[in-house]
Amino acid sequence: MEIGPCCGLGDIKKNGYITSEKQNYYCRNSARNFVENPEQRIVTERDKALETRLVSEGLSIQAISRVIGVSLQWVLDLARTLS
Repeated sequence: MEIGPCCGLGDIKKNGYITSEKQNYYCRNSARNFVENPEQRIVTERDKALETRLVSEGLSIQAISRVIGVSLQWVLDLARTLS
């Protein structure tokens, strides 16, 4: 790892580990932390619309989390914004 993904410059250093035991890095130029190979996925507008429909249909929050493939906390946060 020679360059930071945020600024494209090479002034980075190791900065501990995240909870999934992946190496965390710090970019000195942009003052941002990052992980080399993140596993997060972007939730699309289609997924958000599906979650809204499933909540209105009365499915459990846990079931919605499994169907869409997102965290339980994400579903709870979105459900709270709908209320």
